[in-house]
Amino acid sequence: MLGIPYFGFIVVAIYLYQVFHCLFKGKSLYSLYVFSMAFSCCLEINSLGGYMFKTAGGYEIAYNEVVIGLTSAIALIMLVSNKMRIKKKLLIRLLIFNLIIFLGIAFAVILPSDAKILDATTGNWDAFLAGESEKTSIVIGNQTYLMLVRCAIISLLLLVSKAFLKRKDYQKIVSSILVTIKIHLIFVLFEYVTQTFFSLSIASQFRTAFFGLAKATYTGIIFRGSHAELQGFTKEPSHLSDVLFLFVAFIILTKSVNKNIIWLVLTVFLWLISGAFSAIMYIAALGLMYYICYREERITIKENEGRKIKIRSSIIIICILIIGGIGFTVLIFNNEYLVSRMEKAIAVITTIYNTASIGKLGSSSETARIYGAFDTIRTVLTNRPLFGFGLGTAYAHSGIACALGQIGILGVLSWMQLLKQYINFDGIRNKKNIEWIYITVFILPNILKGDLTMIYSTRIIPMLFLISTYAKYKINTSVVCLENKDTSPQVPANA
Repeated sequence: MLGIPYFGFIVVAIYLYQVFHCLFKGKSLYSLYVFSMAFSCCLEINSLGGYMFKTAGGYEIAYNEVVIGLTSAIALIMLVSNKMRIKKKLLIRLLIFNLIIFLGIAFAVILPSDAKILDATTGNWDAFLAGESEKTSIVIGNQTYLMLVRCAIISLLLLVSKAFLKRKDYQKIVSSILVTIKIHLIFVLFEYVTQTFFSLSIASQFRTAFFGLAKATYTGIIFRGSHAELQGFTKEPSHLSDVLFLFVAFIILTKSVNKNIIWLVLTVFLWLISGAFSAIMYIAALGLMYYICYREERITIKENEGRKIKIRSSIIIICILIIGGIGFTVLIFNNEYLVSRMEKAIAVITTIYNTASIGKLGSSSETARIYGAFDTIRTVLTNRPLFGFGLGTAYAHSGIACALGQIGILGVLSWMQLLKQYINFDGIRNKKNIEWIYITVFILPNILKGDLTMIYSTRIIPMLFLISTYAKYKINTSVVCLENKDTSPQVPANA
């Protein structure tokens, strides 16, 4: 193994400290699991670039992969060594989800499809549209087995978290996530100032030295139109955009907008100048989410508080519209780079059914994302609509397209039902509003973004808790202020 970056040593030291306390200081395995889950979620949600270590062959092991592996090991020990009340409905959903995945792989092996796809391991839509690569036959290989392991891990973590984690544990996890993202935002602001006003690449140099330089990572100062791109601790601006989306979503779902208004203004500002085209889609999704949450809050609050909530929320919505309008006008439409990307996106959408016309548009991020998602969905629906082509096969710059391509319609539907069961929709009175929140968090952001990590990322666990909590409890304006009424894992805190 080759060079471990500085942050890798910090990760090792933190875990050794926690394990020492668990073995010699009377700290329980349960507490270690809560810590490990929080650490895992923080790494995943902050989308850290770099690597924990490299193998001799150059294969990079990411920080979150190491921590998720340790978390799943702790979860497995807890599952075996503790008597716990397994949530039967959740277990059934998990078994159905994994069975559909297994059937999809079995069909791919026994009855191979003659369809051509871009492979998840080596596929590149930019290269394909530029005429530099071709679609290939479907192959069940190492990537499939790796994805099977990840799906098994998230199944285990969902089951154990549902059975063991209490309301206060989720609160601790969410609070940790918000703190680490705020630290991340401070670094992004530092990156903006040093790049824009001093033309220094200090942030890039620090990121490389501290976290390691992983493959496909942007380095130095790269201008997108009139602004230098921002990427924080991540590999590229689009990954930073993911972090900012999740931060705002967490703020909305914890009903802490008022206490975090400065952080929200900073987030929107950095978002609009980051150079990430996905910011447009994300801001639209968050606007929809806030409106739905506002409607839900009006339904659940006490009558005598209603007027204050309506006035406060109306003011916030008006401010968002004004700031958003100014932001889009000044920072987007005066930015030639973003304007050109919007024009390309419109051109792709208008010619998406015509492969020849798409080819004339050339290779671009918009063409790769939009046409790649469309072609992947079209190919799977005309060949293997129910079970997909199998895990680790079809690839697109779209979480939804990847999921449909690899596990099919039945797989996606079973995954959605699995998440709903974790939320426990049976105990929610206003199902329609909560379903829309659920869609804006898990579905809309993954239409032209993401990959199969939307299925197996640990970040879905605290998000599911917040959606459930939002529906069932009146939350004060801070995560820390959430009422902690439960004393055992069997109360709605697990929902």
